[in-house]
Amino acid sequence: MAGGAGDGSGALRSDEDLIAAARAGERGAADELARRHYPAVLAALARQLGDPEEARDVAQDTFLAAFRGLAGLRTPRLFAVWLRRIARNQAHQAGRRRAQAPAQIPLEQAPEAPAPALTREQRLVRRALERLSRADREVLLLDGYFCPTHRKGKSS
Repeated sequence: MAGGAGDGSGALRSDEDLIAAARAGERGAADELARRHYPAVLAALARQLGDPEEARDVAQDTFLAAFRGLAGLRTPRLFAVWLRRIARNQAHQAGRRRAQAPAQIPLEQAPEAPAPALTREQRLVRRALERLSRADREVLLLDGYFCPTHRKGKSS
């Protein structure tokens, strides 16, 4: 397109021109639309969600949904309004997902998982190992690791 962004002329293309170009498969057109509208979408989502990191995630989802649905946009001159509506819907969906998600606690505050139940034989071996000096215990454990012929089911 003559006089458009990316052709070196420095002229600013309208949203309508960029939408037509994006629909025709011009990758740079979608990129320019995203660059142009991302700050406003991000600011609105940050206000709505109250979490900048979540706002960035939802903004990304917003632009993915918008560009996937670009063919269905009936009035290209209303792209910004349409995009804000998509952002609002994406934010509502994120809120519903958050409400349905199980509560998350920091790893350092999480209770330890119970140790798996040991067989009688494993408990006996563990008690025997605990009675050994640290050096002797290391030798036995390393021997079992580096000499696989001593493992259960293997013959010497």
